[in-house]
Amino acid sequence: MENRFSGIGKITSIPEEFYFSVLGFEVSFTPRNSDGVLALTDWVNNLNKTETVDWFVGTSNEGESIYIELCGEVSYSLRMPGEFGSATVSYRLMIRDEKFDAHEDLKFDEINFYGEDIDLINPPGRAINNDEGGITFINPKEYKKEWCIKVNTEEFILIKDIAIQKTITYYDVPDLKKNITSQIKFKFNERKSFSDIYKYYEYMTVFLSFLTGRSVSSFEVELISNIEEIEGELSQRNLAVCINKGSLKIEVKKLQYHNVIQIDDIDNNIPNIFAVLNDNKNSPYLFFLPETNDDKKFIKYTQIIDLSASMEWEYLKQKPERNEELILQSKELVEGLVKFIGSFTVHPKVKEKALKVIRQMLTSYQPSFKEKIEYLYYKYKDDLEYVTQYGYRELEFFEENVFLKQIKSFVSMRNSGAHRKFEWKNGTDIFPHLMILVYFSIFERSGMDKIRVRECIKRGLF
Repeated sequence: MENRFSGIGKITSIPEEFYFSVLGFEVSFTPRNSDGVLALTDWVNNLNKTETVDWFVGTSNEGESIYIELCGEVSYSLRMPGEFGSATVSYRLMIRDEKFDAHEDLKFDEINFYGEDIDLINPPGRAINNDEGGITFINPKEYKKEWCIKVNTEEFILIKDIAIQKTITYYDVPDLKKNITSQIKFKFNERKSFSDIYKYYEYMTVFLSFLTGRSVSSFEVELISNIEEIEGELSQRNLAVCINKGSLKIEVKKLQYHNVIQIDDIDNNIPNIFAVLNDNKNSPYLFFLPETNDDKKFIKYTQIIDLSASMEWEYLKQKPERNEELILQSKELVEGLVKFIGSFTVHPKVKEKALKVIRQMLTSYQPSFKEKIEYLYYKYKDDLEYVTQYGYRELEFFEENVFLKQIKSFVSMRNSGAHRKFEWKNGTDIFPHLMILVYFSIFERSGMDKIRVRECIKRGLF
């Protein structure tokens, strides 16, 4: 349902109060008095000149407390000189709470992720046991687990859990689907600011994209804040977070459990995988992933370019040994060619261009894009062949000589796009195989055992 409500509140950097109205992912402000008009005008003029994130804290007409991150595009209009105008700002996230002033410090202690994709990677059915004696709940020790995550100079605890609402019924069978929900939480040693929410949202988005094999993830977000009550006791309050995810596609064919890498499949490797995926300097390029499960049936031109970039990046991260012999021979060849070109009587510009090309291509002996793909192919050849032959959904198996020809076609296709004359080639046949090579490289960078990686990927991810 589209957000649509109004109320009154303050922008944190402005002392004046404003009326506000929310429609979708836009919020409009109207000053209550002339001082507000001047303050709002100055705020609008300065908003796009600074990277500082501002917040709006208000109360809806229904009595909810509202927190809106103000970091989008803003427009401001005056009706007439001296009359009150309005400012409209697009926003990416909003927090709603039933109790006003419960979180004036704009901080939280945990962030909880739940929903469709969380259920896929952590099936909630693991919390129940269905046998001849009926349905019983399993001890949480069997499915709840914690890992210490270290990423980009910070640490927090990642918790895998299943929330169970035990509803007593005498006549009807309880709706287990409604009452059992999987959760993944980030728990922090120090309280985090509301301005950190989007960072952790992106952490989870990348993690889920990698495990589900598609770029658009379906999950919900809530904050958990510890509130000190009377006599020093703590109670938890949950705050719903509404995030602007853009125009999401609706999947016709939903992903199944066997289409994803489940969190238990990677278990003790979770800290390393999570850190690699979200590392500010070394994170992989996953832009080649299809947006939805339905999109896996098609290959877009942009995916060819993105996959090529991802493979070049993974080759670089593999840090292959330099072939010093080939580099030495290249330098000797350059010296010979320079002397040979110098013996020709041609226009200086032609000679200069020829020398430039030779030096750029040969002096340092950089491998070609085709050679980089071949490097990854031979490194993970046995693993790839295992997945293609024994996977849940069989991918076409290619003999080595055929695969090498397909690589050549793929490179030719990529190169045609670089010259704005994109031509589809037979190289699309190995597109999923090349994605698998990227995944093997990412998993290896995280230190995960190859046998376990094989089992993860053969489930049907591609």
